[in-house]
Amino acid sequence: MLQVEEELRALLIASLAGSAADYRRFLGRLGSHLRAYYKGKLARSGRTDTEAEDLVQETLMVIHVRRHTYDVTQPVTPWIHAIARYKLIDHFRRTRTAAADVPVEDAGVLVARDDHVAAESSLDVERLLAHLPPKMRNAILSDEGRGPERRRGGRTCRDVRDRDQGERPPRPEDPGQSRGRQGEMKTDELIGLLGASFEREPVGAPWMTRRLALAVAVGATAALCLALAFLGLRPGLTEVRPLLFLAFKFSFAAAVGSLALRYLVRAVRPGGESRVHLGVAALPFLVVAALACVSLLMAPTEHWHGMVSGHTWLECLISIPVIAVVPFAVVTWAVRRFGAPTDLVRAGALVGLSAGAVSALGYSLHCMDDTVPFVAVWYGGTIAMCTLVGALLGPRLLRW
Repeated sequence: MLQVEEELRALLIASLAGSAADYRRFLGRLGSHLRAYYKGKLARSGRTDTEAEDLVQETLMVIHVRRHTYDVTQPVTPWIHAIARYKLIDHFRRTRTAAADVPVEDAGVLVARDDHVAAESSLDVERLLAHLPPKMRNAILSDEGRGPERRRGGRTCRDVRDRDQGERPPRPEDPGQSRGRQGEMKTDELIGLLGASFEREPVGAPWMTRRLALAVAVGATAALCLALAFLGLRPGLTEVRPLLFLAFKFSFAAAVGSLALRYLVRAVRPGGESRVHLGVAALPFLVVAALACVSLLMAPTEHWHGMVSGHTWLECLISIPVIAVVPFAVVTWAVRRFGAPTDLVRAGALVGLSAGAVSALGYSLHCMDDTVPFVAVWYGGTIAMCTLVGALLGPRLLRW
């Protein structure tokens, strides 16, 4: 297995550096391992080899589209296994099959065996190409359009291209023949098409991190603008105490947001959730909670209620989650567009955490309650609320 890992990793790294030949070899080697993996898993549920071949082709297509999510500093097998397992669970969900046969397992099972005997696939070219972005889809159609007119599932690539350009493709001479030809999209042919697309659209990995960081920055800017436009800037910022507490609130929210972004970049890569440590992300909350306890212990007990609730607790409780809607939408779009998370609950929680943090940044410009317990309870509580909402919405909004 170690030899297979080294071979696949070397081929993919060379591919991301621009080698189309290594990319085709990578897809070919990977296809045989995926075939053995899916056949073994589907056999337990009494499914057919055709379904396994469908999953092989779908997974190869997803890996082609999301290849930029691979971190070249990490092993490739866990990344591939996370995608394969995600597509298998998604297949069981679509076919209403119990997913009990997909246990938590070591990624090495994916490359333990290979299978070079391809079964017929029930997927036609149009359904496969639907996974691709328009630019990549057009590149494949253009390459295939210059080759022989092979009919797949009753449609050729030229038929699909003509339909996209508004031209009506000719009817098959025999409708029965069209149905009987489903499955002629061989996996080897798909690998050839993806290799041709790769030559036109080579993709590197580093830009994904920059895009996510840009999305968080846009969300933070939107949160600041909304807070200033609808709530206004707090008075008294020329005095020392308000400035110190504004810096404290900023530092807390910025620390939470920075950790959220750091782990979000990991969580949006397939299998990256294993490198997400939510305990570390909770450290700013624990530090502020400890400071709040010290502050309360140093104050008379009759002041505790005012230190915790302040004068604007209800406004804080409402404002931070409402302002967070915009950054949450922006970051969610970025994750769907550029990432491929396989733990949707954890990824959704991190999206909510980052949105809540940048919303708290914006609200702190308006907030006039300057006590540490207030920040710990109402800032920390509303950010945690955004995190919980993100975890609940992640499986719905981040599916790919």
